[in-house]
Amino acid sequence: MKIVQYMWRIKLEDGGVVRAVLDLCRALAHRGHDVTLLAGDSSDVPSAWRSGGDGLPRVHTLQGRSGPLPRLTQPATLDARRIIQQADVLHLHVPWDPICIQLGRMARQAGVPYLVGIHGMLDDWSMKQKSLKKRLYLAIKGRRFLEQAAAVHCTAQAEREQSKKWYPKGRPVVLPLIFDLEEYIDLPGPQLARQAFASVIPSTDEPVLLFLSRLHPKKRVDLLIEAAGELRRRGVSFKLLIAGTGDEPYEAQLRQLVKERALTEQIAFVGQRHVERIGLEWCHDLVMVDWFVGEESTADETFDDTEQSILSIYLAAGGGLFVSGSEIGWDIDFNGSASDRNFFNFTLKSGFIGNDAAAYTVSADPGAIFDGLANFDFDNGTYGTYNVDRPDLLVPFDGGVSALTYVGGLNGTAAVQYDGLYRLVLFPFG
Repeated sequence: MKIVQYMWRIKLEDGGVVRAVLDLCRALAHRGHDVTLLAGDSSDVPSAWRSGGDGLPRVHTLQGRSGPLPRLTQPATLDARRIIQQADVLHLHVPWDPICIQLGRMARQAGVPYLVGIHGMLDDWSMKQKSLKKRLYLAIKGRRFLEQAAAVHCTAQAEREQSKKWYPKGRPVVLPLIFDLEEYIDLPGPQLARQAFASVIPSTDEPVLLFLSRLHPKKRVDLLIEAAGELRRRGVSFKLLIAGTGDEPYEAQLRQLVKERALTEQIAFVGQRHVERIGLEWCHDLVMVDWFVGEESTADETFDDTEQSILSIYLAAGGGLFVSGSEIGWDIDFNGSASDRNFFNFTLKSGFIGNDAAAYTVSADPGAIFDGLANFDFDNGTYGTYNVDRPDLLVPFDGGVSALTYVGGLNGTAAVQYDGLYRLVLFPFG
C-alpha cells in the first residue's frame, strides 16, 4: 500500500507527536508498505530516509508556505498534489494546521481517503486552552474537515469520548500508538549518560534527580524548582537535571526562577539532545525519578511496555519513583493488558477502583509520608494549569499504604506510598 504521512515540522524537541509520526512511518515501511513523509521542516528525519530503500520510508520536503493561516505555496501545492494522487491513503497529523485542510481537499479531489490523527488536541483540557480561537476554527473549516475524513485516529477510548463532540458526524477509530523499540534493544548502561552529562553530574555520591519531559506550564516544573529550594534550605545535598525543552518564553521563566531561588549550583537544564536514549538509560543510576503524565493517558500510554521494563529494573535496584497523573489507573489497570495491570498492582503498589473521585481536596494520612501537612487542593481549573476533573480513586496494593485521602466526593485513597525494596509515591492527580 502507498501511504503518505504529513506533518509540517519534524523536530524532536516539539515532543511526542513528532516521535509518534516517525515511529509510525518506520513501522509501516518495515511491514512492506511504501511510505512517504511530507514535511516542510524535516530537520530530525533519519538521514537514511532521504534516499529511501528497502524497508525504509522516504521523506519529501515541501518548499514553502505563506499567509497568516498558512497555505502551501504554488510550487509546494503542485508537488503535494502529485504525490497524493499516487497514494492509496493520506494520514494527516495536527488538526490545527490549516495545511491539513488543504491536503485533505486535494485527497478528496483525487479520490484518495484521508485520516486525521488528533493526538489529544481535541481533549477537554486542550480545548480549554485558547478555546475561542479553536471553536472558531472548527466552526469555519475544522469540523467539516474532520467529518469528511475516512477516519479520525484516536489513540485511546477516552480520547474518542472527549473529542467526538467536536465532529459529531465523523468516524473516530481507536488505535494505540506504535512505539519503535529498536533504539532500546541494546542499552549500553549508565556510563554513556555520565560521560554525556559530565559537565553537570557531580563527581561525588550526591543524589541526582531527573525531570524527563517536554517543558510545558501544565507540568508545573516551577513547583519542582520550589521544592528543590526547600531541600536546599533543609541542608539536603542533591543535583536536579531538567531534561527537555519547551517554548522559549516559558523556559526562560524557569531559568529565571532558578536564579531567583539561588539554585544554579543545584539545578541544570540539559536540554533535549540526550533525552531520546541516554535519559532513560540513566534511570539506572538515579536516586529518584519524577514521572509526570498529567491527563496524557487520554492520548498516549502512561507507561508503555518499554518504560515499564526500564522502571521495573531501576526500582528493583533500589531506586525511588514519584509518579503523578490523573488517569494512570484508568489507563493501565482498568483498560490495560494483564501485564499492565500487574505493573500497576505489584510495581506501583496500587489498585484502581474508580475513574473520578469527585473531589479537589486531599488530607494527609496519619503516620504516612505527608503526616502533619495541612489539607491542600489540586487544580480545578482556576489555578492556572488545568482542571484535574477526573482523578483516579485508588486502593493500596501489595504492601502499598495510603498517604493521602480525598476530602469530600467519594473519599478514599488519593495517594499511595511504598517503602520497601524501593521507594514510591503515586499521586492520581497533578
